[in-house]
Amino acid sequence: KTKNEFVFPSFESKETAALEGKNIIPTEHHVYTESDVDATVMAIFDAETKTFVDTSSATKIYGIVLDKTSMYYESGGQIADEGSLKLVGTENEFQVQDVQSAKGYIVHIGSSPTASIAVGSKVTVSVDYNRREKIARNHTSTHIINWALRKVLGTDVDQAGSIVTEDYFRFDFTSKKGLNDAQIGEVETLVQHKIEAGEAVDTQIVPLEETKKIKALRAVFGETYPDPVRVVAVGCKISDVLKSPEEPKWFDYSIELCGGTHVKNSSIIRKMVVLSEEAKGKGIRRLVALTDEKAMAAYAEGEKYFKLLEESNDVNKLNEMIKVAEIPATQKKALLDKLNKRKSDLVELEKKQLKECTESCIAACGEKDIQVITIKDKNLNASKLVKGITKKIKNKSFMLLVKTDKDVSIAVSVCKSHLEKVDAKKWFDVVAAPVEARGGGKGGNIAGKGTNVSGFSEAEAQANAFLEAVSL
Repeated sequence: KTKNEFVFPSFESKETAALEGKNIIPTEHHVYTESDVDATVMAIFDAETKTFVDTSSATKIYGIVLDKTSMYYESGGQIADEGSLKLVGTENEFQVQDVQSAKGYIVHIGSSPTASIAVGSKVTVSVDYNRREKIARNHTSTHIINWALRKVLGTDVDQAGSIVTEDYFRFDFTSKKGLNDAQIGEVETLVQHKIEAGEAVDTQIVPLEETKKIKALRAVFGETYPDPVRVVAVGCKISDVLKSPEEPKWFDYSIELCGGTHVKNSSIIRKMVVLSEEAKGKGIRRLVALTDEKAMAAYAEGEKYFKLLEESNDVNKLNEMIKVAEIPATQKKALLDKLNKRKSDLVELEKKQLKECTESCIAACGEKDIQVITIKDKNLNASKLVKGITKKIKNKSFMLLVKTDKDVSIAVSVCKSHLEKVDAKKWFDVVAAPVEARGGGKGGNIAGKGTNVSGFSEAEAQANAFLEAVSL
C-alpha cells in the first residue's frame, strides 16, 4: 500500500514472465550499502492499466524495475525502504513509497509529481537512510528481545513472526502463558543491558548446513531460508561461533538468520520499552515495543502520570487517561496499581468523613425543627449524607449545602409533618439559581448540583431567607 492508500497490483508470474521475455535479468541487490547507487531503468509497470509502458506520466502510480538497487524490499517482517530515483542530469525524481520483490525482480513503487521517466533512463537510487536507521534500531531490537525472552521464559520459546517499522516493532512468540509485570521488567532490563554494553553487530554469509551446527542459533519456525544464508550476531563474532558452534557460551548472545538491515552497534538503539503484551491466538503472545527517542518519550510521559497522580484525586479521569496512554507496560501497571490503591483510600476517607459529618449535622440540628446546614471544602456525597441524617433524625426538616472547589451540592429533606407549610421544590429553586444547579426528586426530598461555585454565598443567604418566611 502506498501512502495515498492506492493498492499496487500483485506483481506475479505474468509480469515476471514478461520481463524474462524481454531478456531482463533479475535486479542486482546492493541493500547493505550505505551510499547511493547509479542504475538504469529496465521496465515500467503502469499500476492503473496493469501493463508495461515505455514512459511514465507525472502523478500516476508506477512500478519501476532497475538493473540494480540499494533499496530494501519488504521481507521478513521488515517494511520496505523509501527514498527516490533521481534522474541523472536533472532535478527531477521519482518518489519511492514502497519496494516489493517478485522472482528476483525488485519493483520500486511510487510516482513523480512533475516529470516523466522512461525505460533506459539513468537514475541515482537514493535511500532515506535516516528512516532506515530507525527501522534498523527496531529490527536489531527484535533479535535482542528474542534472546531475552529465551532467558526469562526458557528455551521452549520460539519466534512466531514480527513486524518492523520506523515507528515501532511487534514481536510474536510461542508461550502458553503471558508475561507478568515482573517478567516484562526483566526482559526490558536484559535488553537495556545489551544496549548499554555497546555490543557490535556482526553479519556473515554462511552455508545453511553450517548454521545448523550452531546450538544457540535462533530461527523463525516454519520459515524457508536461502542457501547460503546471512547470519546476524549481537555481541560476538560469527567466525568465532563457527569454530566451536556447540559451545554453551554462545547462548549469552543473540545469533539469528536474517536478511534485514541492522545497526552496527547495540548502543545506537539507546533505549527499548515494551508498550504491551497480549495473547494473539492459542499459544501465541505478542509484544509491541518502541526504541530510541520514541521509547524515551514514552517513558517520560509515564513519569508525568506519576506526578499527576500525586497532584490529583480525580481517579476516574486519571484511570481513563492512563489506560489509553502510550507509555511502557511496566509503568502503566504500576500507575494503575497506585490508582486502585488511591481509589480504595478515597472510599475509606469518604466513609470516615461521611460518618463525622453525619454526626456533626445531627448535633447541629439540636432542638430546631428546620434549618440550613452548610459544609465547605469536603468532597462528600450530599445524597448519602442526607440519608444518614434522616435515619437518625425524625420529624425535622433541613437543607444541606455542600461546597467543593468544583461544584455545590444541594439536598432538601422536608419531613411529612412539615410538607403543608414548607414547599421543598420552592426552597430548592431559590437556592439553586445562584449556583446554576439543576435537580430532581419527589415529595419532600429534592437534590441537585450546580457548577457556579462563586454563587455559593448568595445561595446560602437565599436558603436562610426562605426559612425566615416559614412559620411552623
